[in-house]
Amino acid sequence: MKAYQKFVIYFLDAPTWEKRKDGPPLELFDRMTAEERQVAEEELLRIVSLRDNWPVMALGYLRSHKAKDVLYEILPGAEGEMKVDIALALWRIGRDEKLVDIALNASRKEESPFQLINMLYSLAQFGVPETEERIEQLLNHEDDLVSYNAKQALHQLRKKRK
Repeated sequence: MKAYQKFVIYFLDAPTWEKRKDGPPLELFDRMTAEERQVAEEELLRIVSLRDNWPVMALGYLRSHKAKDVLYEILPGAEGEMKVDIALALWRIGRDEKLVDIALNASRKEESPFQLINMLYSLAQFGVPETEERIEQLLNHEDDLVSYNAKQALHQLRKKRK
């Protein structure tokens, strides 16, 4: 099956646990032609919202300058993991330093361990000392899953740097 066809199944068709359990297959975009990527970007722009973080993550992965305005528009209404994902997508597009603070503040306010775990991996992708410091703070979190995932996120961040 072609990459664009898989994109339609994973990003545009109704989401199911089976499709979503391993996270967004962003590598599909690397296997698309330039024309397919452009069509995919337009489709993502059409559906991006606060209801689903996958289009947000994909637009950030694509470094879509077309998405910048809509992402900044929805950012104030976002909370938790979605706020961090939007901040990361915008960071990938434009490296606005304020986005790091937005992501850090969202992670400090988060009480759900499961949301916090997902945030850890997004924070690691910023690759800046401030997010690394925040991840280090969570190494000793009271929830073992959070501390374990903080260690994994820190490993990813440092491995990427090498």
